[in-house]
Amino acid sequence: MEPINTTASSRGPSSPRGRPAGPLPSPGRGLRRAWRALRAGEIAPLTTMLSRKIRIVRFERMRVLRRSTWFSVPEAALTGEGIRSHQVDEAGLAMLRGAFPHNAGEYARRLRRGDRCVLVTVEGAPAGMTWARLDLSSLREKGCLLQLPPGAAWVFDTFVRPELRGRRLFQVLMDAVFGMLRAGGTAWTYLAVHHENEASVRAHRRIGFRPALTLSILMAGTCELHRIRWPSGRGKWALSRPGRRPTIAVP
Repeated sequence: MEPINTTASSRGPSSPRGRPAGPLPSPGRGLRRAWRALRAGEIAPLTTMLSRKIRIVRFERMRVLRRSTWFSVPEAALTGEGIRSHQVDEAGLAMLRGAFPHNAGEYARRLRRGDRCVLVTVEGAPAGMTWARLDLSSLREKGCLLQLPPGAAWVFDTFVRPELRGRRLFQVLMDAVFGMLRAGGTAWTYLAVHHENEASVRAHRRIGFRPALTLSILMAGTCELHRIRWPSGRGKWALSRPGRRPTIAVP
């Protein structure tokens, strides 16, 4: 007597090669889904689909925010006693490296490039820092060259020590850097935050930052596909590869 194939009977009839019988998916169906995702500006579903075949695909998204420097941060005046802010020069590099070692190897190079560093102290101890870049000739973010308007600055590497958060030190930092840039004639401040970091987005919106654009990046090997979307809803695609980086004009 022939043995009964219970596996096949429970799954339904099979083709000679073991696949379930019935019509196979159209080979062009995946391409059509990919094209619809691209036209709609949705990279995340496309990333999920491609990752099943290409394991080196990565996806990132960031928001570029902007704010005028001509207005102070009211909350900065509500901090307690013993909180001070000042600029850091080369004489303060050792203190900066000891308090914030995460990018210690970059601080001297930044100062030589002309970047400005603002430090906030609590009772004389370093509590937070932020940097402002004024030389925007080669400003790179996520493989793109960002072109900011004249009279703008790029703020980055803002950090407050975890044990001191909740004391409005972030507002003090931002108010200090706005005042420094305002004194030098800089009208606009730009920065980038990760799209998923909602806490950071809310903190920046509370002090007046507004969206300038959203940049999505799909990385596969040495190539990157960029999706730029402005607050108006208008968007475009840009492809970067070694030796060729797209330039994005930030409004």
